[in-house]
Amino acid sequence: PDHDHDHDQGHVQAVSKVHRGGRLAIDEAMKRDVPAEDATMEDIVKQAAKLLPSQGILESFVHRNPYQKFEEMSFNDCNDYVHFAESHMSPGERVFRLVKYDPRNRANHAVVDLASVFLDRGAAKWVPRFRHRGFLYLFASLENLGFSPWRRPARLAAKRVLEALDKDKIDPQVLSATILRENLEFLGIPKSRWTHTVRSMMMELKGWAGMFHRMETVPAEAPINVKVSLLEFCAVQSLLLNASISSIGQQEGWVPAAMPFSVWISKTPGRREVHHEGHVLHPSALSYAEQSSRAEERSRLEEKFESATLRAIGDHSVSKGSARPQLQLYACIDDRVGSLRRHAESISPEVETFGVAGFFDIPIKYQSADGSDPVVLAPEGNVPCGTLVEGD
Repeated sequence: PDHDHDHDQGHVQAVSKVHRGGRLAIDEAMKRDVPAEDATMEDIVKQAAKLLPSQGILESFVHRNPYQKFEEMSFNDCNDYVHFAESHMSPGERVFRLVKYDPRNRANHAVVDLASVFLDRGAAKWVPRFRHRGFLYLFASLENLGFSPWRRPARLAAKRVLEALDKDKIDPQVLSATILRENLEFLGIPKSRWTHTVRSMMMELKGWAGMFHRMETVPAEAPINVKVSLLEFCAVQSLLLNASISSIGQQEGWVPAAMPFSVWISKTPGRREVHHEGHVLHPSALSYAEQSSRAEERSRLEEKFESATLRAIGDHSVSKGSARPQLQLYACIDDRVGSLRRHAESISPEVETFGVAGFFDIPIKYQSADGSDPVVLAPEGNVPCGTLVEGD
C-alpha cells in the first residue's frame, strides 16, 4: 500500500496555504508525477528528469533557468512543488536512516567511474571498447572484470545483460526499462511512487544524470558515434545501488529467505520532513530560502528595489560627447572580454567600447586540428549549416 499518499496531500495543502491561487497548478504537477496505468518506463524517466540541470557542455554553456520545465506556474507555486518533489527519499537514503551505513557512497562512485569514461569527449588517452553500444552494454562488458564482494549481484546481472543483448538481441532501451522496473519492484516501491523514486536516485548524481539527459536530447553535444540514454543510466544506477543495498542489508540483519526486502525497508518512511530553510537540493530553492520564507516580505523587498532602481535611472543624465570618437568597438558583454575593452580605451580617449549582450549571427561548428570533437560556436538552439575546419 502507498502509505505516504495521504501524507503527500497534507504536505502540499500546508505549503499551498500562502498561495491559494496556485493550488490547482500544484495539484496538476503532482498528478503528472503519478504514472498512468499505461505509462511506460520511458515516460516515467522523462517526467522525473524535469528537475535535472539542463546546461550544455562547457563549449556551448548557457545558464538555464532551473525551473524552465515549470514556467506555466508562478515562482512561489513552483517552489512549493519542487520542495515537495525533492522531499522524497531515495532507497539508498532510506537504508542509511535505517542502519546508519550509507550504501550510496560506493554505488555512486561506481556509476561515476563508468559515466566519466562513457561521456568522455577526447580528454582521456584511451577509448573503451563497446562504448558505441551504449551505457548498459559498457557496464555489462566491464563489470565482471572486478571482484568486490558487494558487487556480486551486479556481476550476475551483467552476465544476464550480455546474454540478452548479444544472444537474444533485445533492444537496450527495452532491457533497461525491464531492469529498472524489476529493481523498483524488488525494493517494494508501488508504481504510484516510481517517478518520485527514480527522480530521487537521479538527483543524488544530478550532474551526471543531467549530462546524460542533455546529450540524449542534444545529440550534437554527445561523443561521436555514442548514443546516450538517460534510461540506460537509470538502469545501471539501480543495479549498482541495489547491489550495495542488498549487501549492507544482509550485514545488518536482513535475511532474504525469511523476509522480502520490501518489508524490511518499509520500516522507514518514503519522505523526509523538511522546511524550505532546511534540506533543499535545487539552486532556486536555495535562493528562495536565503531571501525569505514569506512571500509577503519578499514582495515588499522587490517593490523597494524596483522603486530605487527606476528612480536612479530616471534621475541619471548621460552627457553626449562633442565629437564622434575615432574608433567604436563592440564586444561581447562577457566579463572575460573586459580586459580587451580596457586596453583599447587606455590607448586613446578617442576610443569608445560597448558591451553587447547579443549574437553576431555567425553560427559555426568548429573542428580543431588536434582531433577533438567538433563544437558548436553559437548560442543555445542554433544549428550551424557549415563547419570551420582548422588547418595544420
